[in-house]
Amino acid sequence: MAHVLISFLGKTQQGAYDSVIYDFRDAKHYKSAIFPYVLCKQLHPDKLLLLGTTGSMWDALQFDIIGGAPLNSTDRGFFSTVKTAAKNDQIDECRLNELSDILSLHLSVECICRLIPYGRDLDEQVRILEVMADHAEEGDRVSLDITHGFRHLPMLAQLSALYLRDARKAEIAGIYYGARDMAEKDRTGNEIAPVIDLRGLLHIADWSAALHAYDKDGDYGVFADLLEQEGMGRHIARLREAAFLERTNRPRGAHKKLSLFLKGVKGEDAEKRKGIIGLFWPTLMSRLGWYGETLASSRQVKLARINLEHHDFVRSVIFAFEGFVTRLMEEQGKMDKVDIYRERDKTKRVYEGRNEHCSPPDTAFEGYKQLRSLRNNLAHTYTDEKQEDSSELANAESLSKSMEALLNGLFSGEPK
Repeated sequence: MAHVLISFLGKTQQGAYDSVIYDFRDAKHYKSAIFPYVLCKQLHPDKLLLLGTTGSMWDALQFDIIGGAPLNSTDRGFFSTVKTAAKNDQIDECRLNELSDILSLHLSVECICRLIPYGRDLDEQVRILEVMADHAEEGDRVSLDITHGFRHLPMLAQLSALYLRDARKAEIAGIYYGARDMAEKDRTGNEIAPVIDLRGLLHIADWSAALHAYDKDGDYGVFADLLEQEGMGRHIARLREAAFLERTNRPRGAHKKLSLFLKGVKGEDAEKRKGIIGLFWPTLMSRLGWYGETLASSRQVKLARINLEHHDFVRSVIFAFEGFVTRLMEEQGKMDKVDIYRERDKTKRVYEGRNEHCSPPDTAFEGYKQLRSLRNNLAHTYTDEKQEDSSELANAESLSKSMEALLNGLFSGEPK
């Protein structure tokens, strides 16, 4: 697959880019006014895609062409017309095609110059993404350079990287910024500017996306790959197992796996819990809030509320119903038997029998029966025909309100 370097071209207040020595921190230094030329020397891409507007400083590309001969009189005349056109915001694709040929010859790399809009609204921003995608094949390695672009383009470049990675399956090799504004003079008076790789921002975006995915469906297994990338690989299996057990309605097993996972993470070198993990760890822990509940019934009720927030009504009503039965057992001192089916079934039947034949019944009994009916209808596809057309099952909003009311009524003392 090809390695594509995508660079943006804007304009400066001074009318020209200043030459500076760019430092890659690997003992390699290159002096140039045009940073994409420097990247070509450092990265050896198969293709350089230069993107700019009708008013970008295309004429500046005549300077500091690394490794090539000086421009001849014909090329200099061409760049003079380019400068005039750019000044009048009138650069066209015809001139850029000719410019592409000149740069390809002098840089010894396929160079493609293309017009993009200014990105003033969503339509123009999408068009910029389309132009980039047109020149990146699926599976290509892509490096992005945001040094010379307009000030609003770095944000778009990051989103572009995400788009190319996710939609085109491209490998993002780097997001580079030649920090001319951070240049310092060395002992000989030369200005040295650091080259910054912003590719790490993609990891932050990945964490944000994982939080969004979790908030959508409640599966904290989405954090496993990210934690593995940060050096937590030997603990990830427990997190995946915990997520699987929770998603298959086995909170006790999930709780045990989470306990082992968190114990392992806390025992790690403190350095591993800094950086991105340190940034997102408190948020991740808040998403695992049910884990901290002491009683098994409280954990089940918490999971019922979490799943209700995600509109996973089936799992919500199952956790709520099982949480009610677990609480009955806890009240009877059967803490060590809450996972034994026959004990749970016995507790449930005794509770139902006592309240169906006594007056007045337990104050929670009506809510219990409604919750049981909902559980049966959702888990078994309308086993109760009387409930099939009930208002509470009419739509997501009415079911959410009914479930919220049941949770608040049956578990009024439980933390939300």
